[in-house]
Amino acid sequence: MRFIFVVVILLWCCVATSFAAPELAVDSSLIDWGSVYSGEKREHLFILKNVGDGPLEIKQVKSSCGCTAAVLSSKIIPSGGRSELRVRFNSKNFRGHVSKKVYVVSDDPQQPKKVFTLRASVISELEVRPSRLSLGAIGAGKAVERTVTFVNRSDIAINLKAVRSTSRSVSLSNYPESLLPGQEVLVTVTVHPTSTGKSVLNGYLLIDAQGHTRNQLRIPVMAKVVR
Repeated sequence: MRFIFVVVILLWCCVATSFAAPELAVDSSLIDWGSVYSGEKREHLFILKNVGDGPLEIKQVKSSCGCTAAVLSSKIIPSGGRSELRVRFNSKNFRGHVSKKVYVVSDDPQQPKKVFTLRASVISELEVRPSRLSLGAIGAGKAVERTVTFVNRSDIAINLKAVRSTSRSVSLSNYPESLLPGQEVLVTVTVHPTSTGKSVLNGYLLIDAQGHTRNQLRIPVMAKVVR
């Protein structure tokens, strides 16, 4: 009888152990920050819980973009325990609706990969219309002028810290030092190709603007020089 009892106990332990498994649970896998000014950074904390019977191992955490960082407080989560997943998003160089993903890979047999979604609507504080200038054919030695519109989309004043050009043949004039919220200003772009040089003119106007954040806008300027 003792032998049979011992065998039963051992079998019960083996069965119980085989059914002990981790289980990943989260209250939410989505964060929507709403409107964010380009250049601003956002951070959020997700809580990962192990509601299973065995320890949970987080094998890998990766993001879909270099603009998003994800840091885990603990890779091993005991049964009934929790870990923190801190995510950071840098909105620099983004415009419009943005959606990024963070992937958490674990040894949860039912859900080996959990996807976390980060959303934001990125607003450019200083808008330039048009965003690029293509002037077509221009005679060498002749100056051509075009106008672009600066628009302050922010709720505070925007200061223009510096304006420069990557080409000696392209310049910007009549621009203000600052723009009030909602203000629109016409500025002049002058293209004056030299009589000697390349037949194709490519340059950028670089604008350093300070609002909620400091950003650099790039306005491409292109033209074919006729000699």
